[in-house]
Amino acid sequence: SLESNPLLKVSTSKYESPSTKTARSPIFPKINDIPRYYDIKIFDVKLNAMLQGMEISDLVEQTVATWSSERPDIDFTAMSTALKVNLLVAKQLETTNQHMLELGITLGEFDVLATLRRHGKNGVLMPTEIAVFAMITPSGLTHRLSRLEKMGHIVRLSDPNDRRISLVRISAKGRKIADLGIEFAAQRSTDILDGVKSADLVVFSRVIDQLIRNVENQTPTSARTGALRK
Repeated sequence: SLESNPLLKVSTSKYESPSTKTARSPIFPKINDIPRYYDIKIFDVKLNAMLQGMEISDLVEQTVATWSSERPDIDFTAMSTALKVNLLVAKQLETTNQHMLELGITLGEFDVLATLRRHGKNGVLMPTEIAVFAMITPSGLTHRLSRLEKMGHIVRLSDPNDRRISLVRISAKGRKIADLGIEFAAQRSTDILDGVKSADLVVFSRVIDQLIRNVENQTPTSARTGALRK
């Protein structure tokens, strides 16, 4: 899923002047308004590069440098890398989301269409299967399916062998949108890796795989908190 990433916590919101007191929405991606700056929080560090008048990469370095000064007992090397990865994903999501909006859908709706499209020409799945493959909660999927059906991108069917089971099939219109979306996403991924040597990409891929394993093997925060309270 383009929206889901176990390594990162990314949120964006519309630009506001420093004097604005209105609370910012944590929802990402915004459907009706493309974010105009990155509002990124990881390890309790919040970055707002546009309001600070700094380049995002410089702000990351300054954030780590100031924390290192205040807490020299902590090694922030890993945190610096995580912040950079976070920024990379945020930029990628913003660009991809903007393109999807130009196609008339959101990133979340693209995830549904892409899931159906990559399962063959017929593209027929049960809603529970879509939720698993696209890493979407059943409640979140319901709204997306309703919107996609109204736009003519999917068709809801009943299983001919069991009328109690509902099925979802991608339409010709939806298949075209999914193809346009995945073409853009694939090309965008190629573009951001431009200039990176093949050997470096192999190493980078191994590092990412290890990071994913580390995240998956970590004890949930709630479990750690519970253990501390005992």
